[in-house]
Amino acid sequence: MKKKKIAVFLNSIEPLFLPKEEQRALWGIVCDKSPLHSFANMRCSFSLLPIAYKKKRPLSTVEEMIRGTNLTATLKRASITAVVVPHRSSSILVRWARANGIELLGTNDAQQRFLEDKRSFDRLLRRFDVPVPERVMPSTLSRFTNRRLVVQKSASFGGFGTRFCFGKDITAKTITSRMLVREYIHGIPAGISIFMDGGGNYFCSAIRRQCFSLANGIPDAFIGIQWIPTHTLSERTIARINEMTKALIDLLSAERFIGVANIDFIISKSGVFVLECNPRFSSATPQIIMHPDLTPHSNPWRFLLNAFCNIPNQKIHNPSLPPSTYRGALLDVDVHHSVIVPIPPPLGPRPFFLFHELPRSAHLVAGDTLCVIMHDQPLFSSRGTYTPHARSLIKKCLREFSLQP
Repeated sequence: MKKKKIAVFLNSIEPLFLPKEEQRALWGIVCDKSPLHSFANMRCSFSLLPIAYKKKRPLSTVEEMIRGTNLTATLKRASITAVVVPHRSSSILVRWARANGIELLGTNDAQQRFLEDKRSFDRLLRRFDVPVPERVMPSTLSRFTNRRLVVQKSASFGGFGTRFCFGKDITAKTITSRMLVREYIHGIPAGISIFMDGGGNYFCSAIRRQCFSLANGIPDAFIGIQWIPTHTLSERTIARINEMTKALIDLLSAERFIGVANIDFIISKSGVFVLECNPRFSSATPQIIMHPDLTPHSNPWRFLLNAFCNIPNQKIHNPSLPPSTYRGALLDVDVHHSVIVPIPPPLGPRPFFLFHELPRSAHLVAGDTLCVIMHDQPLFSSRGTYTPHARSLIKKCLREFSLQP
């Protein structure tokens, strides 16, 4: 059987943290003469596939690469037969792959959308008796007049399409077939990653805190994650989380899921309540790949690649939290207003890792991510707020981008 030639998009952060031997087995798609291209040349072991923009250079989303570069011709010249899906799939990506005989390695697009859909996943959770926040229906809205609610568009993702309000601020007409309305639960927002292949193998990552900036005491914007050492959790909390993951593995197995499912949940005084599923690479994936302490598997990337290529994995059936001691963090640095980024600094490791893929001059608008800071020490407090060290790193980061703190 002819071996697949597999390419990865290097503007997706995960491949940069792969072991050298894993990088050597892959081809890296990167924008020609970009800062990331220079970094990959110096620090990485991929066989690089530089692509060039046909006209004006936009920011490097995969869809923009497909439409605005010589990506397709470059892959054909290199005889690439498969491409790893970076983060979310899309109809554009799927149609392009089909038209050009490219195999997409990732969770099936239709399955990803089904599990990511708030209403369909909520129904699945209830069917498998996984604890969830109370759902608000038009007929029960009157009971929630003075209670805080979470209103989400069913097909939303990544915080987009989510708002918080009180029951008195919405009407029964708000609760349409495209919305999911649930009671807001106070507690610690957390996450866990579940890895599964088609051969019945699975394992879980350690637990991480999801950190948000707050407005009026409720989450306003995602600002990063921080890994929680297992020994700092109470036995009761660990037992509740392990019970939850076992039920989720049953659910995902019934759906014949293949890939990594990132589960968001709330740890409250009354229990652990699952919120949603992001069935794709996430901000947590790079550190899971880098730090073997975060999973019971020695090579989570290889496990996923084998799963997507239908190659048998070594048997592993572990639904429990691994005994991790890792305390590192990942911090999103976003811009809060429109800004021109003049000259980006070179990529690379510092006391933290500053990742970006920007052209020489980029226009960002409020909410756009400027870069990601990855650090092996805590950057958030026990309440999920910035530590003084995190604020100092953000200021240094902004100065490196020639922006004012």
